[in-house]
Amino acid sequence: MQRSYFNVKFKRVVYGKKFQSVVFSKCSSAKWSGIWLRGEELNTCKPQDFETSQFKILVTRLSTSRDTSASFTHKILYQLAVKQCGAFADMAFLPPPRDSEIFDRDGIPWLIGTTTKRDALQFDLLAISNSIVQELINLPVLLRKSAVPLSKRKRMLGDDIPLVILGGANALNTSVLISKDPVVDGIFAGEDPECIIRLFNLCKEMKMHSKEQCLKRMEEEIPGFFQPDSLVRTKKMTAVDLNPLGLLETGPVLYEEEQPGRGNLQISDWCPSFCSFCSEGWNRKPYREFTAKTLLDAALRMKASMGLDSVDLYSFNFNMHGEFYPLL
Repeated sequence: MQRSYFNVKFKRVVYGKKFQSVVFSKCSSAKWSGIWLRGEELNTCKPQDFETSQFKILVTRLSTSRDTSASFTHKILYQLAVKQCGAFADMAFLPPPRDSEIFDRDGIPWLIGTTTKRDALQFDLLAISNSIVQELINLPVLLRKSAVPLSKRKRMLGDDIPLVILGGANALNTSVLISKDPVVDGIFAGEDPECIIRLFNLCKEMKMHSKEQCLKRMEEEIPGFFQPDSLVRTKKMTAVDLNPLGLLETGPVLYEEEQPGRGNLQISDWCPSFCSFCSEGWNRKPYREFTAKTLLDAALRMKASMGLDSVDLYSFNFNMHGEFYPLL
C-alpha cells in the first residue's frame, strides 16, 4: 500500500517480523550498522502487543539516537507512558545522514518505531522531545518525510493522522512554531511528571473524540499547555517537592556504546543561589531536592530493573544538596 502527502511516497509499513528484518537489513551497511534501529531493548514493549493496544505513543527525538544517547528525557517519557498510563510506546529518532539516504531510496519513512518498525501514521500521538532550539530545523523534514502533513488544518481532518505534541527543555523557546497553521498541534512547556501523565491520559481518553476537542481540553486542564495557533495565557506547574515519578527507574536500555549498565539519577532540580553571572540561578526556582534515602531506594530499583552497575548523578548544583556527602 502506498501513502502520499506533499508528493512524498513510501511503502506503508507491513506487519510482522518479515518487514522488520527487511528494514534492519537495509541499514546493516549504514552508520553503526543500523544498530539504533534494531529495537526490542530491555524494558521496552513487545512488538506483538501493538495490535491489541488501545493507545499508542511514538516518543520522538529531533536528533539522532547517537546524539541523544546521554539524554534521559525520552526514556522518562517512555517510562511514564507505559508504566503510569498503560499505553504502548515506541521510540523514533532522526536518521543519521547515511541512513536517511537508504530510507529515501527504499521508501522507508523517517519517523519509524525502532521496535515495531511502524510508521508515524499508525500511532495515536507523536510525543516530540525538543532539547535545543537548533533541533527545530529538523522537525518539518521529519514530518514531511513521514507523510505527516505540515499543516495543522490538514492534520485535524485526517482520522489516520496522530496528534503532534511538542515539549522538552526548549519548549519555552519555540516561538518560531507559532502561526495560523502551525507544524505542531500543541506545545507543552513544563516538566512535572503528573502533568505529563495527565496529558497522555487525556489523549487516551479523548481518542474517540475529535482532535479539536482533545486539544481544547488539554488547553483548559493541563498547566503549561497551549496551541500555537490560538494563544491563551498559561502557566506551567511547579510542584513544591520533586516527584519520584520523574526518576528513571524502569526506562529502556538502548543499544548505544557505554549505555548498558549505566543510568541517570537526578538528585535535585534548579538552583538555590542568585549568582549574577548565571541565568539559571534567577529563572530556575524554586530549588528542590530528593532525600538521600529516596535516592538510594531508587538506585536499588534502577539496578534491579535496568541491570546497572553505575549511576550518573544529575543536578544543576551538586554541592548544594543537603545530604551530598552521605549520598556519596
